[in-house]
Amino acid sequence: MSLPISPTTILAAAQAAREVAGSVASGIAEATGFDEVLRGASPQSSAGELNRQLVESIQKKLGLLGIGANPPIELAVTEGGQLQMTGDHQRAAEIESVLSADADLTHLAERLFRAAGPARLAVSGRPDTLDAPPPTHLTG
Repeated sequence: MSLPISPTTILAAAQAAREVAGSVASGIAEATGFDEVLRGASPQSSAGELNRQLVESIQKKLGLLGIGANPPIELAVTEGGQLQMTGDHQRAAEIESVLSADADLTHLAERLFRAAGPARLAVSGRPDTLDAPPPTHLTG
């Protein structure tokens, strides 16, 4: 008795299915961190927590450098964890340089970008009293 489909066709179909499944799984892993899936964190609560952590970390970093955040320092979070100044500040170039050189901040910004997309942050206040607002999503 012979099969109506050749073994070669079956193997090719199995290979194609494996490639599609692998690409879907990879996309899911990039969109949601594995630790977030295990904890059952929703993307919204995760983004809010990441935003809080990032704003607090930036405030502490700037405080150590003696850079005031009053008026607030405005930053955009872009793809790849880039932090770009969007507001006016006399030390804007220095701030961008210092923040970009900090691997921990870049990692947090990248995680926030994956969770919420492009966002704007306003860093102000003292680190011990900081209350971070949710990220503002950019459109277009």
